[in-house]
Amino acid sequence: MIEGIIKYNKNRQQEKAKYDYILANEISIAVGRLISKEAKMPELEEFYPDIFDKEILEKRKRRQLKDRLMAAFNVINSKKGSDLNDDT
Repeated sequence: MIEGIIKYNKNRQQEKAKYDYILANEISIAVGRLISKEAKMPELEEFYPDIFDKEILEKRKRRQLKDRLMAAFNVINSKKGSDLNDDT
């Protein structure tokens, strides 16, 4: 029984240490963003990969890429349309 309690406490401490380390990394990235505009903040799921399902993450990344591509496509099409109107 005592061994189980010790093991449980050790696992909790390891988990807390892991998340403390991740939090420290997150803070360092945030500070880096203040110093350099090129630094990018990773998504929440990247900080806590054990919590979030990888398949859901991949779907979200594909959807975000699709949204960005569609936005770029719309910008290009709107510029082409305005260029055609300027010639008349």
